[in-house]
Amino acid sequence: MSGHNIFRTNTTSKSLKRPKGRDPLTWWAGRPLSDAKIAHATNTREQFQVALKTGANWFEGSVRSNDTRTRLEMREAAETGCLSLDEWLAMGRASGRGLKLDVKEPQYMDHIVRQVKAAGIPSERLMWNLGDAAMSTWGAKLRQQFPRAVLAVNPAGGDDKKISSVDVARLMSLAKRGAGGPVAFVVRYERLTDEAIKALRPYGNISVWSTQGKVSTETVAQVAQQLRERGVDGAIDLQRAPSLVEEKVSYMPESSNPVTRPRVVQ
Repeated sequence: MSGHNIFRTNTTSKSLKRPKGRDPLTWWAGRPLSDAKIAHATNTREQFQVALKTGANWFEGSVRSNDTRTRLEMREAAETGCLSLDEWLAMGRASGRGLKLDVKEPQYMDHIVRQVKAAGIPSERLMWNLGDAAMSTWGAKLRQQFPRAVLAVNPAGGDDKKISSVDVARLMSLAKRGAGGPVAFVVRYERLTDEAIKALRPYGNISVWSTQGKVSTETVAQVAQQLRERGVDGAIDLQRAPSLVEEKVSYMPESSNPVTRPRVVQ
């Protein structure tokens, strides 16, 4: 399906041209999701600064409450020294990048939405990544408050079983809750089928990810090209670390704590 509809990021030829004067590392309205290069692990100040140097145009952070339930912050379960949600949003706004909020504790969505709204980030630079139940509850509300944000819809289940017709029908139903703006289906490489691609494309862009080891480093570019030929038109991330925690590198010599280098999705 070509052109623009109410579920997909604009993929017309006009959208492929960078607006005059715009930094290619920033994100703007109408830019196709296939251009997305996502840096994972931007939860700490050090990680965020590293990500600024990777060429990524989207930053992903994991949103959850702190251990004492007194503030919202960006962290994986075992991370420490993380940015608060407000700090991450302020740094993200200044960077010009797209910001992907991976909501780990949707019971705090009222508070998360309020803080994101207060940050004043243009909605086309936001992506909301929610599980099945949370998207069912929040899809229409998010579309109303963030008209041009990407709603990232995930299939239920964490196994390697291929997406079934029931799964596809459920994804379509969730996408319809976000009608009126861009939707992306985020599907693991091992689960994707040609039948699912054909059925889902009219309802949103299709993004594909896989953990390290599922696709060999030597064949990533080849597999990515095959996915494009099959109809995948969103972000492709075939080397994501299993826990979104990347290899440890020494970034700041004066610090005894290694910094996690973000991965960039090509």
